[in-house]
Order: sequence, then structure tokens, then C-alpha cells
Amino acid sequence: MNQFLTRRLHHLQLTLPDHKLVGLLVSSPANLTYLTDIPFSPLHREAFLLATTNTAQLFVSPLRLSEFSHLHHLHPQPLTKDHPLSVSIDRCIDTHQTLGIEADDLRVEEFNNLKSKVKVKIKPTTDIIVTLRIIKDPQEIKHITKACQLTTQTWQWLKPQIHPGITEKHISHLIIDHLYDLGADGTPAGFEPFIASGTYTAVPHHTTSNRHIRAGEPVLVDFGCCVHGYASDFTRTIFVGKPTRSYLHIESTVQAAYKQAVKSLSQLSSPQQVDQATRQFITDAGFGDNFIHNTGHGLGLEIHEPPHFHHQYQEPNLLQPNMVVAIEPGIYLPGKFGYRWENTILLTKQGPRELTSLSENPEDL
Repeated sequence: MNQFLTRRLHHLQLTLPDHKLVGLLVSSPANLTYLTDIPFSPLHREAFLLATTNTAQLFVSPLRLSEFSHLHHLHPQPLTKDHPLSVSIDRCIDTHQTLGIEADDLRVEEFNNLKSKVKVKIKPTTDIIVTLRIIKDPQEIKHITKACQLTTQTWQWLKPQIHPGITEKHISHLIIDHLYDLGADGTPAGFEPFIASGTYTAVPHHTTSNRHIRAGEPVLVDFGCCVHGYASDFTRTIFVGKPTRSYLHIESTVQAAYKQAVKSLSQLSSPQQVDQATRQFITDAGFGDNFIHNTGHGLGLEIHEPPHFHHQYQEPNLLQPNMVVAIEPGIYLPGKFGYRWENTILLTKQGPRELTSLSENPEDL
């Protein structure tokens, strides 16, 4: 039995009374993966996990049931009309007790249907398991570290191939193919490689297109991969040809801001303090209005997770060892160009460790 899986379930069960719940119906694909170590599709409803303070039952589509036979502590059962979820809930929970559901995942139709059939009280909840996922255990760190290694290797292979004439979409396809060749499971859900060139580098959420790369312009490459469901995140901006003085100035400013952010991480500051220090550095350099997104975010089973690095976000989570975060300062000059620099970083007692830059200096990339 996987000790990490039993420990994660146990931690969940211990937290239920704090939320005045006797059980939680887990439906989120990421949360199901966290508790089973098996990927679930975000496009289809493949399973539910009913966790109470002392029991756990996994209800799975018959199409996938055989994959879960080894998870004896979760008692896998087929999810069919002959084995309705509502009956199992009423068997496990008394009518006067309260069952939590994941309000940010369960569809309204599913919620209404469940509420009409069960006798127990139902309470919408948010972030119960996400909060547990913030601190990564050794198995999770192993998967994320591997994803970061594959990402770095892919960038080292890709960078020499970015030349005038190649399209943004071609670069994206090269990334995906090489990640698969190296053994990655794929790219994080909803996060295909993001490639921007020329003036489009000033658009943080530009849609990768068939635009041809030209000499004398920047190219921004933002991508990651998954290993056992765990993600990496990485961004580099390069210049095709001889960099302009303006580009070099923005490049040095963003990289210095990145170092300021990492310095703040080493002090295990709050996410807001890291954002404030980074934002103040860019503001003092004269580009405060051109830094238009968060300094960073957490990541793991999802590409964006808590903690959130923005001074206006009331982040309840203080930075702690074994959190994994992405730090990504950027400056964007509308109609001209943009520059972003990002690494995935593991927080440790000894200080931040750059997982996507294990053997490289910023100047080398």
C-alpha cells in the first residue's frame, strides 16, 4: 500500500470535523488524483470518492474500475444505475449529519439531483483538499522535480531551433513532441505551450498562432509538462538576432526583479510581501504600470494553485517548506514587446531551489 496515499486520506479525514462535516464527496479530478495517484479526465465524470471521518469508498466508472483494484483502503465499487451514489451516501451517513460537496466542481444539475435523492444534509464547500495539497509530500516533489527536468531539457534542445521563418505553432508542436519523447505524460490541463513573437510578446495571454518568427524581434516561450499528473511551469524570452538596447534594458530589469523575488522567498515571506517587493523593484525602475499580472502562483496537480502572489489577494497561506511555486515577473510594452522570466521553485528549509534551472544561470538561457 502506498503510504503517501493513506496519509493523504487520513489528513483529509482529520480535517472534516473542523468544517462541521462527517464526510466529503470528492469529485474534482485533481483531488481524486491526489487521493488515488491515478489521473482523471477533466472532461468526463469518471469517479466520486466518499470520505467520512472513518471510512472511504471510491465509486468508479465500470470502464476504469480494474485500474483501482489495488486501492483496497478505498473499497472501489462500480458507479452504475444499479449501484447509485445516493444509496451509498445514506448507508454511510445518518440523516442528521452533514456531507460536504465540492462547490467549485460539482455541476448544478448533479447537485440538484443528489440533493433530491439523499436524506442527509448537504453543505457546499471549497478548498478543503486544495489546502491540504499546498504542502507537497516526498512523492509529489519527486514527480514535480522530474517534470521540471524534462522541461529544462526540452528548452535546451529547443532554443537553437528558434530561427526566422519558423512559426509559433511549429515551436509549440516541437515542444510537445520532445516532451513525449523524453517520457512526459503530456502538458498540464488547459496549458498548451504558449508562444508569442514580435509585438505579441507584450500580450501576456496571446494565442499561439501561425505567425512566422522574424529576425530582429523577441520570442517568448512559456510551457510545462506533467509527470504522474504533476506539473512544471517555465518561461524564457529570447531575441532572434542582435538584441536592441531597449530589449537588453528590459531583460536586465526583469531578471533583477526575479532575483528580488527569490530573495524574498528565501526569507519565507508571505506571498503578498514577495509580490510587493518584486512589484516595487519594477516600479522603481520605471515600469510599474507594465507589470500587469501576479508575481507567481503555486502549482502541483494543477498549473495554478494556492498560494497566489499578489498584494491585493488576501492569501491565507504563509510560505512554508515543501511548497512548490512558480515565480514569473514580466514587463510588457504595448505595441513594442514584452519580456517574462519564470522558474518552478521548491521551498526548502535551506532556501528556495530552482527546479527548472538546476544547472544553469539566468545569463546562460
